[in-house]
Amino acid sequence: MFRRVIAGLILGPALLIGSFAWSGYLALSTIFDENRSATVAQELVGWTPQHTTASMLDRAHTWWRNSDRADTAYDWTTEDQILAMLGA
Repeated sequence: MFRRVIAGLILGPALLIGSFAWSGYLALSTIFDENRSATVAQELVGWTPQHTTASMLDRAHTWWRNSDRADTAYDWTTEDQILAMLGA
């Protein structure tokens, strides 16, 4: 009984830390690599996207800049108050 408790106290945090490390590795190797999605799509289904993440962000920004919303004045009072509370 005592050995199981000790093993649980040692293995529990170790598994928790390991899972966080593994999640971080997966996030960095897949989510933040803009070419990874294209590579996976090509390998799995033989499909290649027409646009990259960078080209689509540029298109979206150009669309927004040319819209009537680009000149909208935003009220950042709430965000400024939060930042002031955080000391940033």
